[in-house]
Amino acid sequence: GSPGTGKTSLARALAQDADLPVFAFDLATLSNEEFSREWQEMQESTPCMALLEDIDACFEGRVNTRSDIEALTFDCLLNAIGGIQSADGVFLIVTSNHPDSIDHALTRPGRLDRRFEFGLPSEDGREQILQRITGNSDGLDETRNMTVAEVTEYAVAKSLEAVWHEKREHVLN
Repeated sequence: GSPGTGKTSLARALAQDADLPVFAFDLATLSNEEFSREWQEMQESTPCMALLEDIDACFEGRVNTRSDIEALTFDCLLNAIGGIQSADGVFLIVTSNHPDSIDHALTRPGRLDRRFEFGLPSEDGREQILQRITGNSDGLDETRNMTVAEVTEYAVAKSLEAVWHEKREHVLN
């Protein structure tokens, strides 16, 4: 899904709910050797969550978009996730802003078993966010085409504005 739709927030919530340590991998900065070492170290902490965020920013299909020769290869990534060595106890989450750009070898069952698309929140979802943060659903119509992150920011700004107004009125009276 698009940025701000809640992909990372859901991963964080799942890890917290299951009491799993999270290992976030910045694939764009890792070589094959570094990734393999970090993946192996992570496996010593199972059960755990491995989070590969914005994979489409690193790979276009099977090609790493980094220009240097030390870049992580798609084959190394595939072998870690679903190769000969077991990844038992690893809850893998991969996020993407452009899921259609992900190579099918990564999305086959046994590597990534489920795919969820995140879009804009429903009216009910926006109302819940507003209620939780502001205590009311004022502004529901104004948040119609906003992402989860934008609705949250809107609600926080409204709450801060209300607190500021209340404090200012108290000081002036």
